[in-house]
Amino acid sequence: MSGIADNWYAVHRLSDDINLITETGIADWVRCNIWHVQGRTHDLLIDTGMGVRPLKQEIAGLNQNPIICISTHCHFDHIGGVHEFACRLGHRAEQEVHRNPTAYNTAMGSFFQAETFTALPYQGFSHQDYRVKAAPLTDCLDEGDVVDLGNRH
Repeated sequence: MSGIADNWYAVHRLSDDINLITETGIADWVRCNIWHVQGRTHDLLIDTGMGVRPLKQEIAGLNQNPIICISTHCHFDHIGGVHEFACRLGHRAEQEVHRNPTAYNTAMGSFFQAETFTALPYQGFSHQDYRVKAAPLTDCLDEGDVVDLGNRH
């Protein structure tokens, strides 16, 4: 491990309105892709990473619209930061995981260990103390649902 990461999140601008965000201190074999899509009336954030460092303040410069946060699924590396956002959407079948995340139902298992980290998110961080925070969905998505961002959906 290389110490404490200066910049936990890296933003890769793919176009004027689409960004790929990655957690720099997480090993490639478990790192989630976090997607930010800018819309006219709302921005979309797809997945939130592990949530070991605040994401919302880090991406504040990317958006000027309210954020709609969607969880593709409930693995710990995809829903760790979802609690930071007011609008939280996900699949109906995973409502209980969002409400009551555990090491088991978020698939932490053998994936969450010291080797998961190539750098620490902050001084005093211990992977043994990490827990996914509860973040009940504000609405559910079902097959065929459309999310409108004002100029794209």
